[in-house]
Amino acid sequence: MKTVNGMNNYFYDTNSKKMGNFLFEKGEYPFKGRFYWFLVLHIENEADENPIMDFLKELLFDVAFVRVGGDILVFYFNETDLDFRSMQASIGEDFSLLVQCFGSGPMSSSHPEYFEAVMKAYQKYLSNKPLLYYGVVDLLLEIIKTDLRDLIPLKSAILNRVENDSQLEGLILNLLECDLNVTKTAHMTYMHRNTVINKLEFIKAQTGLNIQHFKDAACMYWLIKTK
Repeated sequence: MKTVNGMNNYFYDTNSKKMGNFLFEKGEYPFKGRFYWFLVLHIENEADENPIMDFLKELLFDVAFVRVGGDILVFYFNETDLDFRSMQASIGEDFSLLVQCFGSGPMSSSHPEYFEAVMKAYQKYLSNKPLLYYGVVDLLLEIIKTDLRDLIPLKSAILNRVENDSQLEGLILNLLECDLNVTKTAHMTYMHRNTVINKLEFIKAQTGLNIQHFKDAACMYWLIKTK
């Protein structure tokens, strides 16, 4: 057990200790890859923790669990197409367990401070909300309708290499002007349609936002416009 930032943290194994050292002690990133992802689990009954953790180990393979205060953080290191909203519902239905979950987008392994920014925003805006699953889009929408100034500390953490890229920013704004229509955007920007699609996939990989969907696109707009 270790106290960091006023909260008791518990590291379950060697991987957990390595991740904790990176996040809380400014140590080197101990794993391969440019990005990692994390889930925040709030489990009502402590006896339910091990079944849920075992389930996630099977699902995500390479994981690190860290307890931060009353929550369990699940770090994983390979991008996945899993629908965590459906997964959370499955845990409730299949195991009859009550767990609240927040899922991050891709987090840069070069910037441990990004984790702190996302966690602070989650704790301020979502930790006491009633729904059982929230993603990064839910977090951003909550901030947008409450206080746009709180987007500023999150910009770098969410945008990664999209931040300050004038070409990608122009593409995003043109996509919005074209009502998220890729073909119209390609004509407007004098790009091949496949080029536009490839750039949208790059944006998604960097941010976790699929800006061909309205809510994601709205979040992206305010992220790039908020100074």
